[in-house]
Amino acid sequence: MIKFACRAPPENAVSVTTSARYLLALDNNKLLVGYLFPGRWSMFKSTDSIKDNFGITVDKHLITVKGRELPPPTIGYLKGNSMERVTLENGGWLMKGVQVCQPGRRIANWTFLVIGKARPPVDPGDIKNAVMDFAKFLNNKTGIPINTQPAPANGYQTTSTGEEELQNAFRAISKHKPQPEFVLVLLPAKEATTYHVVKKLGDVEFGVATVCVQQEMLTKKQGQAGYFANVGLKVNLKFGGVNHKIRDDTGLVERTMFVGYDVTHPTNLPKGAGDNAPSLVGLVASIDSSLAQWPAVAWENKSRVEQVGGKPDDGQFIDHFKERLKLWRHHNKRLPENIVIFRDGVSEGQFNMVLEKELPNIRQACRETYPKGQDAQPRISFIVSVKRHQTRFYPTDRDHIHPRSKSPKEGTIVDRGVTNVRYWDFFLQAHASLQGE
Repeated sequence: MIKFACRAPPENAVSVTTSARYLLALDNNKLLVGYLFPGRWSMFKSTDSIKDNFGITVDKHLITVKGRELPPPTIGYLKGNSMERVTLENGGWLMKGVQVCQPGRRIANWTFLVIGKARPPVDPGDIKNAVMDFAKFLNNKTGIPINTQPAPANGYQTTSTGEEELQNAFRAISKHKPQPEFVLVLLPAKEATTYHVVKKLGDVEFGVATVCVQQEMLTKKQGQAGYFANVGLKVNLKFGGVNHKIRDDTGLVERTMFVGYDVTHPTNLPKGAGDNAPSLVGLVASIDSSLAQWPAVAWENKSRVEQVGGKPDDGQFIDHFKERLKLWRHHNKRLPENIVIFRDGVSEGQFNMVLEKELPNIRQACRETYPKGQDAQPRISFIVSVKRHQTRFYPTDRDHIHPRSKSPKEGTIVDRGVTNVRYWDFFLQAHASLQGE
């Protein structure tokens, strides 16, 4: 099943035009007329061709449309006292010999927590050495300031992944003096349940920043530097840093606030348990041109209601949006000239709801925050993000194929030929695909 789901795009294209065509009986289907008009065969000629009866044929080839490839952004890191531009290749890049653009605040007190035992087992001595090497790497290689000595030196350990035992471990960590402000959590494997418990304990109950890694990955010598660097980027962001910057020749980014919001509905609950459970709204927004920090806010929405800002919202959407604007003003000493909003989770049938019900709330928040006068209001662009669509693109030009996944290259955009005539929509391959589509 997994191998079938991860087939390369060329294999899927062949399957669509051969096996799928056969299963759908698109060729020489004499029964099509009979099923639509039972007992009335005399109205039509008996023939092997659908075309003779209905004038309909299904082409044996997929439709071909023109696409274009957007140039990748220019990414900059710090090297010495100057900005070093890294080269992007196939949607990725390496941080060799460079440091983060802006380090966050220094991490003076921190510790690590080893949860359970990995399979195959990892030697406790190797874990301790890897943790020390990780701290040294952050200091010396990436420019992230951190005390190289965790406290206590041997960290903390649990024998299982049970929630009660994890809670006891976090309780012990919170009582340590001085109290750690960061916990490096070493998981026994890639397991969602344990990860979620750790994040709940760290973020909600004990108020301590956590970053999760796998014991095997942290201690593996091969590729260790790259793994350390990737984990370090997460640590730096959690402490207010900026990892990299993009070149903004036009100054558009520095005058624009980017916003994203979505509604999550109760799912995977026992029968009856989610009938009255509220939906949750999540709202984030950038605070400056670095696009590194995105303070978030969440609040309840009526159960299974997608619209944000309606009853019984009581103006929460407007108030929270105003707070995002004030945060942007605090960091930039002015309000944004442009606002780009990414709205997730709505279907084509809900586009009008976004424009007629949600957008007025956003404009109201702007009117209450910006100086009086029509000219003072920002320009607003709404982008509805739809990921779970059934349209698939298969590249025909070898120069525009990702070498590993065989998908269209990252940055490929299709905005004509198969797009909606009512809306300005487009299909975008936003990033590199590792296993095809």
